[in-house]
This record gives sequence, structure tokens and C-alpha cells, in this order.
Amino acid sequence: MRTEASMNVSWFEKSEMIDAVKKEIIPTRFVMDVGPGIKPQSFFVPLFQIIIEPFMPYIDRIRQNADCFSRNFYLCDTWDNVLPKFADKSVDSIFALDVIEHFTKSEGEAFITQAKRIARKQIVIFTPLGFYPQDYHENEIDRWGMNGGVWQAHKSGWMPEDFTDEWKVLACKDFHEVNQNENELGEPIGAFYAILNLDNSPAPMEDRLVMEEIRISEILKYSIKRKFSSILGKSKKNN
Repeated sequence: MRTEASMNVSWFEKSEMIDAVKKEIIPTRFVMDVGPGIKPQSFFVPLFQIIIEPFMPYIDRIRQNADCFSRNFYLCDTWDNVLPKFADKSVDSIFALDVIEHFTKSEGEAFITQAKRIARKQIVIFTPLGFYPQDYHENEIDRWGMNGGVWQAHKSGWMPEDFTDEWKVLACKDFHEVNQNENELGEPIGAFYAILNLDNSPAPMEDRLVMEEIRISEILKYSIKRKFSSILGKSKKNN
């Protein structure tokens, strides 16, 4: 491992990086996992976890495999429709693993701004080191054998210098060894975790429990309202 003096960046061998990242993760009670595909974060099991995923078949797959189904609440929507509806400092941790490369650079920057507004304790982002070419057409089969290819196209590339010094970056230069079709790459592509620890100390337990009840209530109201709007919209079209 070596650390760059000019930035808060540490470089690891692939075999070392995940263990190093685990040491940086803060287990929290209330988590938001954005765009996990079929693999939500598995660093720890929170009290309650909101999974925001725009492709319903991915959510169905998660539900089939989830060991802690009762702890997960699913919103089938895009981040830009959901995150602005959350209050400031309304969740403990936000995970975005293999996500921001699917946004344009400006969309990714807007996502980070929203995540910093919403999270109380920690934000964890994982993305390729630079641009990792990956392109799919609509309804094309993805690497999991599902029709979610359109959601898997890469639109941007990110480097540690895209993150300010308040972020801790743990990086590897040869993390990805195969392409979207599981064929070996001519040259491996790196990846990195960007982790932001926030200065919001935990609220007293009594307050935390009350806050969580309020948050869950607001999420349920949001979901019901969205479902009702969808049904109402279909009804209007049929009239």
C-alpha cells in the first residue's frame, strides 16, 4: 500500500482493498442504498434499509435472495426523483456502489450534492478508475441474464481528483479484469472507493427511535402517493 501526499488517496492490491474498506465502514442503523442492481451493500445489516432501484426485475431478484427482507424497503424509481424528497440529514449512511459511472458527470455531481445533504454519518461510493467502456442497447440482456442492459451503460468516468480532500479514497489499479460479457480485458481497469465521514454526532437513542418512526412514515406516504398517482394517471388515459 502507498499513500499520495497531495490527496487523501491510498493504493492497494486487489486482494487487500476490500479488507481495507471494511475497516473504514461505519455500521449504522438507517441506510439508503442507491442503484444496487441485484446486489445491495453487504458490509453490515442495518436496522432499516431503503433500496432505490429503477428496474423492477432487479428488485424482484433482491427480494428472492434477501436474508433480511423485512429490513428492506424498496422504491422503484430513479435517484433524481427520490432523493430531493428526503429531508436534510434524514438517513445515517448512503451507499452508491457501481452507480455514478451510469450517470453523466453533471448528474453524478448533482447526486453527490444530494447525498451530502441527506446523509448524517457516512457516504460510500464505488466506481471504476477512469472511464470503463460499457454499452448496452434497450432491452439488451445484461450480465445477469436479465433485460436491464439499458441501465448498465456507462456514461462517465471518475478519478480520485474528482473528490475533494474531505473524502478518503481507497484505490486499486487493476480491479476489473473482465468486460460486460465476462471476457478478459486486454489490460485490467482500476476502481476506487470514495468515503466521506460526516461530523454529525449520533442523536440520543430516544430521539433516534422517534426520528426513525417519522422517517419510515414519510417514506410510506411517499410510496403510497406515487402508486396512487400512477393509478390515477392510467385511469385518466382510459377515460
